[in-house]
Amino acid sequence: MPPSKNANRGVTTFRGVDPQNSTKLAQIFATHGYHLSKFTLSDGTEITTDQCVQVATGEDLSNTSAPNEMWFAEILDIKTDQRHSAKRKHVYVRIRWFYTPYNLDHYHKTVGKANTCRFGRNEMILSDHIQVIPVAWIVRKARILFFDEEDGNNGAIQITPKDRWYRYHFKTGQGRMVTRKNQSLPRAGCGMPGCELRYSPEDEIQRFCPRWLCREWWHEECLRNREHVEPFSVYSLLRMLQGTPGFGGADDAADGETLVDNSNTLDVDEEFDEELASICSNLLSILKDIERDLIRSKDFEEKNLNLAPTILKNFSDFERIEKVLWCARSPIVRGKEYGVVGTGDLVAKARAILRETAESECWPTEERVAPFAASFKRIYSTIEQ
Repeated sequence: MPPSKNANRGVTTFRGVDPQNSTKLAQIFATHGYHLSKFTLSDGTEITTDQCVQVATGEDLSNTSAPNEMWFAEILDIKTDQRHSAKRKHVYVRIRWFYTPYNLDHYHKTVGKANTCRFGRNEMILSDHIQVIPVAWIVRKARILFFDEEDGNNGAIQITPKDRWYRYHFKTGQGRMVTRKNQSLPRAGCGMPGCELRYSPEDEIQRFCPRWLCREWWHEECLRNREHVEPFSVYSLLRMLQGTPGFGGADDAADGETLVDNSNTLDVDEEFDEELASICSNLLSILKDIERDLIRSKDFEEKNLNLAPTILKNFSDFERIEKVLWCARSPIVRGKEYGVVGTGDLVAKARAILRETAESECWPTEERVAPFAASFKRIYSTIEQ
C-alpha cells in the first residue's frame, strides 16, 4: 500500500552529496533550492550572476589542463539550501567553464576551425561545459572581458595587457568554435587574395577601413605587400576629415591607406560635399592657417627672426588642439603596441571633438583635451620609428 501522507519521504538537499558528483548536484540544482542574486566570499567580495570567478584547481580527469593552470568560469545561477541564507557552506552555483588554447589542443577530438585561430596572450574560450559546484571552491572574482573583433572600438571597452579576454565560444558536444551569437566563425583572412589568417593581437597590426562600403579590418602586412599603405603625412588634415565617419561620403577613399573599391557605380555624395562646405569650412581654414604658421614659426626660429603676434596666437591655439589633431589624423589600428582593441575609440573621440569644434567654432578646453596627452606621445613615437 502507498505510504501515509505524513510519512517522511526525505528532503532533497545539497547536504551530504559528494561535491565531486557533478551529475547528482546538477539534478538537485535543477529542482531544489532558493535563488540568490549574489553571494559573498570570505574576504567580503560580492559576486553576482554573469560575473567571472577563479575556481580552485582540482583533479583534471580529462587530462587536458596545462601544468599549474588556473581554472576560470562564468556564474550562471546561484542557489542556497536555506531560504534567506547566503552562508558559503549552504550556497551552490551553476557555472560554465572557460577553456584555454592548451585545452583545445589536448581535447579528445579535433576542434573544428581551431586550426584557423591564432590565439592571443591571456585569451580564453567560453564553453558550454556547465557544472554545479559549491561556492567554497571559488577562490576570487576574476576579470575576463569579451572582445568583439568586428566592432571598431569594442564598445569603448579596452583590454589591457594584463586582462584575460575571450572572443570565441566552444561547443563541447559538437567540437567546434562559434561566435558569441552562436553563429559560425566569419571567414579567415582580411580579404586580400591568399590571406587566410585570423587576427592575432601579439603578432600583427591591423588597420580599419571606415568607408561605408568596407568597414573591415585589414592586415597591415597584406596592405604593405600590395603597396596600399601610404606613408603617414603630418599635414593631411583635409583628407583626414573627409575619411572620418560623420564627415565621409558613401564611398570616399578613407585616409588613403586601404584599397578603394573602384568597381561600384555610386554617384558622388553631394550631401556630404554640402555638409563639409557649410560646417567644416571655417575649421579647415583656421587649422590650415595654424599649420602654415607652425611651419613658418619653426623656420623663423631657425633663422632667429621675430614672429608676428598673429602667428604667435595661432601657435598657441595649435598647441592646445595639437594632441587631439594627431589622434584624429591617426589611422584606426589594433594589435601589438596598440593593444587587442586598438585605437578606434580614441580616434573616434578625437574626431568628434574636431566636429564639435567645427560646429561651435570654439576651441575645446584644456580639460577636454587632457586625456589625449599620453595617447599623443605613444602614437607620435610609434609613427616616428
